[in-house]
Amino acid sequence: MPAFCPTLSFLLLALVGPSSALSPRAASRGVGSIAAARARPAVSVLDASVLAPGSTTTDSTAKGVVVPTAPFLKPCKAEEEPLSGDSYVPPEPLQLQDGDALEAKWDRLRGTRKRDQLRRSMALQTFFLKAGWKTVRANMTDDDMRTAMTAAWVRDGLLQLGPTMIKLGQVFSSRKDLLHPAYCEALESLQTAVPCVSASRVRELLEAELGSPLPFDSFDDTPLAGASLGQVHRAVYKGTPVAVKIQRAGLTEMFDTDFKNIRLGCRAMNLMERGYERIRRMQGKSKAAADRDWMAYANDAARLLYEEIDYVNEGKNAEQFAESLVGTGSNVVVPKVFNDATTEKVLTMEYIESVKMTDTPKVDALGLD
Repeated sequence: MPAFCPTLSFLLLALVGPSSALSPRAASRGVGSIAAARARPAVSVLDASVLAPGSTTTDSTAKGVVVPTAPFLKPCKAEEEPLSGDSYVPPEPLQLQDGDALEAKWDRLRGTRKRDQLRRSMALQTFFLKAGWKTVRANMTDDDMRTAMTAAWVRDGLLQLGPTMIKLGQVFSSRKDLLHPAYCEALESLQTAVPCVSASRVRELLEAELGSPLPFDSFDDTPLAGASLGQVHRAVYKGTPVAVKIQRAGLTEMFDTDFKNIRLGCRAMNLMERGYERIRRMQGKSKAAADRDWMAYANDAARLLYEEIDYVNEGKNAEQFAESLVGTGSNVVVPKVFNDATTEKVLTMEYIESVKMTDTPKVDALGLD
């Protein structure tokens, strides 16, 4: 696997670097380096979209880590003409896919055996290499149509590789100061259009965690929403309407392999960055950027993701958040957690109607600013 590690670095350079994923016209907006951001408490109101009436929330599936730009790339040219709306070509929309078929494909790419890990590592590195090359080529031509096609190809590739890469795409989708608009628009669809698995598979996962028969008075087989790490269903538990979040299968094994590859790429990024700084010193030039450790970003991302798939911890965070509001006069409502029907892979919370912050007409109708 070490022989493949530069491919992740190649894709990071291509996507984040102003001389690649940003078209020359878009690059004039400027690129700044950013520190890793800490995630807010893992309260499931964000993932399940359950808040009090009149409240708003974002679909914050991409919380946790922001990747800094590489300082050793060619700087942007401030005199270049900004990207105009007339020339922008949006990417093709994400095509609906069968959730079970997609899960079956992910199953073939995960496991604890060395053979399974090698198969997934090769799939990851092959994608990174192709994506980096396609991104660089699209930028070199400055062809908006090719950029849009490449953005859609990268998005579809991340979806095929599974939850970790979907999460990576969600993180980058919010980096409009770093990426060409086509990449942001393509990756944004990974926040809301991740296919859900069938009711039969969901029930298998639930019974493995909660036993059979299920403890719910009723359970809606139609999901409310799907995300990179799980999906949410409505149910009734002891007479109370609840939202049940069910984690996708095999996430821990997939994370283990994926972060081995990500860390290899980050080691390569550290070596490349330090080598570039040595060359600058030999040329008598000043330091290009502040010291940074890409491995630290990878370790922080891993810590946050492993915490995010521990639903018992998420439930405790929700309860702690609710307790912190007592006596403050706040009108924020945190759904109650039902610990008797919660495990590390299943989270059961009170269901409360809500609207998304990005749903402007509904937010305006509620009179919210």
